[in-house]
Amino acid sequence: MRIYASIAVVILHTSAWVLYFQQKNSWERWSFNSLLSSACRWSVPVFIILSGAIFLSSAKNEPVKKFLATRLKRVGIPLVFWSIIYFIYIHTAKHIPFSLKYDLTLFLKGQPYYHLYFIFVIIGLYIITPALKSFLNNLSDKKQKYLVILVLCITSLAVMVNKYFNLKTINAFTFFIPFIGYYLAGFSLKNIHIRKSAIILVWMVFISAAIIISFEYELLSLIPGIRNPRGFDLFYVYCNPAVIIMSICAYLIISNGCLTRRIIKQENLQIKRAFRTIARATFGIYLIHPLILEYTCVFYYQNFQAPLPPLLDVPFLSFLVLIISFIFVFLIMKAPYLKNLVG
Repeated sequence: MRIYASIAVVILHTSAWVLYFQQKNSWERWSFNSLLSSACRWSVPVFIILSGAIFLSSAKNEPVKKFLATRLKRVGIPLVFWSIIYFIYIHTAKHIPFSLKYDLTLFLKGQPYYHLYFIFVIIGLYIITPALKSFLNNLSDKKQKYLVILVLCITSLAVMVNKYFNLKTINAFTFFIPFIGYYLAGFSLKNIHIRKSAIILVWMVFISAAIIISFEYELLSLIPGIRNPRGFDLFYVYCNPAVIIMSICAYLIISNGCLTRRIIKQENLQIKRAFRTIARATFGIYLIHPLILEYTCVFYYQNFQAPLPPLLDVPFLSFLVLIISFIFVFLIMKAPYLKNLVG
């Protein structure tokens, strides 16, 4: 599942780059990339749902100190290292004058670079996991489901209001809070198995949600009295109700999918080993891919005057970014003193 989510993250960021940084976007290219970007919004939420399914449902009674020390070390070292790398990148490639205060402000906001907020989210969720796990074990199934729905609804409303009214309430210490609902959802969704006939319905809901996310800005502008809906990215936030529905559908589709079952039941040891290696590299791919993405896209659009058709350029660039990122991460993983830098 981490492999699927990693692919979706790279496609999401690649389509966003092309969407916002390419000035020569035709209507067809813009529409396709907008739809593609919307259809991949489930990527980060599914990472969180999967983490909740693993850690909140674990029967392993691990001491709190050991649990936190192990997990925080795994994400803490990469956070510090990659924050420094991206600060260097910001001050050199983007020509922003060096300022320790500027860097510290970005870090305390929880965004040393736009994607690194995810590590702050994971750290926050790890810290509350022991208490959350103990609390959930004392609730009935009905109350657990009620709690999941309640938290998802409250966080969705809070985040949408904050985004619409431009309220600055999220920072490094609170970034994880809107994602608690997804984390809890993982606990509730882990043991849900869907019949093959029902998967089609889940797919239909997923596709409908993606279309709504892609076009709801335009749809909202059609409502009488609303001439210019504020906050274009309001509709792309991870706690948007449509994104929540799509993310849950994506988790169910992947966890109940035929391909996933085939991978799990795979008897060929080499294929199994290859998938395990790729899965272990997903965190590193997440960390490094924005660097690879920006250099790859800039090189591509500066050196090729006639870009590929709208339906091909983002998939092609995403594939390149994934392959190059994996190669870098794989080499780092093989170095004894460097492997902790990619988790």
